[in-house]
Amino acid sequence: MLAIPERMENKDLSGLTDEDLKNKLKGLRSLSWICLLAAAFLLFFIIRDSLNGNDLETSLLIIAICSIGGGVSLSPQIKEIKAEMERRG
Repeated sequence: MLAIPERMENKDLSGLTDEDLKNKLKGLRSLSWICLLAAAFLLFFIIRDSLNGNDLETSLLIIAICSIGGGVSLSPQIKEIKAEMERRG
C-alpha cells in the first residue's frame, strides 16, 4: 500500500545560494501576478457579459476562481523564501 506523507517537504532552502533564492522569489512572484491578472481579466469579461444580459459562462468563472487560488497558493512559498533571505541577512 502506498503511504501518503503528512506534509510534502520542499527542497531545503538552506542549500540554495542567495542568487538562487532571488531567482526563485522573482519567478514565484511573477507566476503569482500572472495568475491574479488572468483572474482579473476573466472576472472583467464575466461581469461585462452579465451586465449585457448574456448568460453566465460557468467555465470562465471556474477558471477565474482557480486562477485566484493558484496565485494565492504560492504565498506560503514566497514567505518561506523571504524568511530564509532575512535569516541570512
